[in-house]
Amino acid sequence: MFDIDFSHINTEEFSPEAKRFKINSLRGNECYIDEPRDSLAWKEYWDEQEYYCLNGYSVGGVKITGEHYFYLNFCQIKLTESSKSGERVVKKKVEKQTTFPAFWDSDWYYFTECELAREAGEHMIILKPRRRGYSYKNAAKCAYMYTFTRHSTSLIVAELSTYSEETMGMAVNYLNFLQQYTDFGKNRLVNKPKEEIESGFEQDGTRLGFRSKILAFTTKTNAGILRGKDANIVLFEEAGTFGNLLATYNATKALVQEGVNVSGQMFVFGTGGDFAGGQVDFEKMFYDPATYGFRAYQNIYDEGKSNTTIGYFLPDYYSKGGFITNGISEIEPAKMAIEQEVERLKRSSKDRNALDAYLAEFPRTPQEAFIKIGTNIFPKAELNQQINEIRSRKELQHL
Repeated sequence: MFDIDFSHINTEEFSPEAKRFKINSLRGNECYIDEPRDSLAWKEYWDEQEYYCLNGYSVGGVKITGEHYFYLNFCQIKLTESSKSGERVVKKKVEKQTTFPAFWDSDWYYFTECELAREAGEHMIILKPRRRGYSYKNAAKCAYMYTFTRHSTSLIVAELSTYSEETMGMAVNYLNFLQQYTDFGKNRLVNKPKEEIESGFEQDGTRLGFRSKILAFTTKTNAGILRGKDANIVLFEEAGTFGNLLATYNATKALVQEGVNVSGQMFVFGTGGDFAGGQVDFEKMFYDPATYGFRAYQNIYDEGKSNTTIGYFLPDYYSKGGFITNGISEIEPAKMAIEQEVERLKRSSKDRNALDAYLAEFPRTPQEAFIKIGTNIFPKAELNQQINEIRSRKELQHL
């Protein structure tokens, strides 16, 4: 999946300011820099951090994007502790802790591809397994745009308000943190944390200032709710749950694109196992990305389809909990663990849909993610595997 070597890098060096904040916090002084806010040292420090956030940051000849740097160093998330690679994974009660995200190789690829897509005037359609923190990354995109782009608008769109409000809440938490601990914070002209925030201030009846916005919408009662609005970023959260995903996407596209000119970027996200009303549309768009303006990738996952393209896909064996060392995915051990779980479910489960549900939520291929749970009594994952084998072997196609 990746064409870059991280093995010579201590990937913690991509998060120098997160480390600085944590060390200061352990000493009883939660801060990045212990200097007065109006001092020259304070100003120079935050000017440098803004430069890295806008231009990226390099370690050992490997560069991360500015957005990735912002996410690693200035966005706190909630994490549960996980076993180190090589340890036997034992089920136990764990507490979530608020901390900074760790560097993952799959995140490097994701943020890099998002930037390349933006430069090429392309949108992104993303298919992923559970538990990879994409809501946190999505919220960071909105917080980043709000913080560094004047008069920008970021839209968080979902069929169900639960999804849009969750991501909106994460973005607001990031901005609260920035306002308390950094020089990036913005005064709010509008402060409705569940639906709309806008930076700026009012003077003599005139709205002034940075005037960046983040808004959350649900399309459940109105698929065309976004018509007529402008946007720099549009996030479709859990797109597989949309009742009419393709129509909503096409209606929204006018916000960021006029003819061949692209003024913003759309991100359509789907999680394996969470598909409902929008599965047909999502699958159609994912397997034909160029037609819908998405960045396209060779389908190296589904057997017999290497000559076709797909959207961005993250297989479950990348950045899988318990199989990450120094931020690098341990692919082969993760694949073995997945295969062991598949075999266990085949042997022991009395529920014919248990294996399908597991593979849909933690897919190794796009085809597994799109398994339709409960639609017939047969083992669908194994049937799909057999169909792929027939399609890929010419000697079997004429029997």
